[in-house]
Amino acid sequence: MVNTKGTKGEVSKELHEIIRYLDAEEITGEFSRELDNAVREIKSSEERRLEYMMIYIRDNEMMARGRKQGLQQGLQQGLQQGQIIQAIAMYRELVHYDDEQIISALKTKFNLTEEEAEKYLGIQ
Repeated sequence: MVNTKGTKGEVSKELHEIIRYLDAEEITGEFSRELDNAVREIKSSEERRLEYMMIYIRDNEMMARGRKQGLQQGLQQGLQQGQIIQAIAMYRELVHYDDEQIISALKTKFNLTEEEAEKYLGIQ
């Protein structure tokens, strides 16, 4: 996404031309003329359009795959965190462990580092 309406800071002449071109397809100088020629060439070439579309489709598929992996990882982390919180409650209420014993148990059961286990207990 490009915000062509921004007003913060100074921009180069070339960047200003690109912004005007993106905003209204207005050619304001040599740089934007070259950009317009390149865009027209790509749009008129069936081979280049097909190549662009294939790249676009591939990129969208990769982003979708990345989102799916991120969601799966997030769900797994959420489930593990829920299990750890339940284990802490059980160790406190049923087994009457102190914080050091809970940390040791969490490290063993969930393969956590000392710091991670302490973080779950709110100790630091």
